[in-house]
Amino acid sequence: MDTPKESWLASLMTIAWAPFRGSRRLPGRHKKIGEHIMNMKKLASLAMTPLVVGGIAVAVPIAGATAASAVPSQCQVGKPNENTGFAICRAGTGQVRVKVTCEDGITGNRHFAYGPWKGVDKKSQVACGAPQRYIVALVDYQRR
Repeated sequence: MDTPKESWLASLMTIAWAPFRGSRRLPGRHKKIGEHIMNMKKLASLAMTPLVVGGIAVAVPIAGATAASAVPSQCQVGKPNENTGFAICRAGTGQVRVKVTCEDGITGNRHFAYGPWKGVDKKSQVACGAPQRYIVALVDYQRR
């Protein structure tokens, strides 16, 4: 029994051959028929490419959704001093890191500082920079 791909290709070839059924072979005509069949095979091959690529495109988000669902929970943030922020998660799986919004005390400009990725029950901590100049404006966290 033919596989679905082979039966699909066989039906395509039957359709491709239909215009030539019952026609007499004229000199040089069989060469054109052969070229036509080769073009149809190329078309069939190209038609399968989006299906294969589409299958990969569908498989990746499904695999990604499984990994993304494993995130830590019961997270806390803190500011032990004016220049440092930390984050820690007490439950779940995955990792957490602190995201601190730092403010320049002279210019008022803001930038982000990120702590290292840490597992559950481990503290991620980061300082803004020179304690004489930068202060922590906001402490947040990211999970993965």
